[in-house]
Amino acid sequence: MSLRVYIALMVMVALATTSANGQSCQQGGSHICGPNCNIYYDIIWDPNFSQTTCGAWQFDQGTQRALSGTYCGGWPAPFGKFNGPSNGWRSISQSTTAQSQGSNFSFRYEYEITDPLNDPLTSLDIWIVQPNGSWFHVDQPPGGSQWCRTRQKILGSHPDWTGQPLQIYIFGYLPNSNSNIIIDNISLNQS
Repeated sequence: MSLRVYIALMVMVALATTSANGQSCQQGGSHICGPNCNIYYDIIWDPNFSQTTCGAWQFDQGTQRALSGTYCGGWPAPFGKFNGPSNGWRSISQSTTAQSQGSNFSFRYEYEITDPLNDPLTSLDIWIVQPNGSWFHVDQPPGGSQWCRTRQKILGSHPDWTGQPLQIYIFGYLPNSNSNIIIDNISLNQS
């Protein structure tokens, strides 16, 4: 199945589901430190997959909230995980709402790809569904085996996102049965 067809199907599924951001979920909040710590706000719910009673993250077949294991040389679960083979694109996704102030956005995440065959097709692709329903491409890092990577993408000014619902889709493709992708510490920062 092509990524376009898969994305279209995922939009229909997302529209059919209700928001899961209940009392057991917390947004990331202000956790970026530096000279202007308080001007950033992470609008991702459960950014570390640690709120096990939170239903904000939606897991496709072949994906999971891993509660055991490690990545990056020993960082413990929980984290999001794609298990191979996927026989097509799989997703981990969530819906969130941007704060009522601030139009500048950036996206940060950590990932690790374990693939004994080092197949470049083993990869991630990250998208945001904007309030008008169009898709905004966030990032597609290098595929194949990747050990403990951190990526940050400046998304720029999006005044049309302010105070509006957004959907985050993290797609993974794993052609090999012994491969997996781990993703963690996800933030969609607004300032």
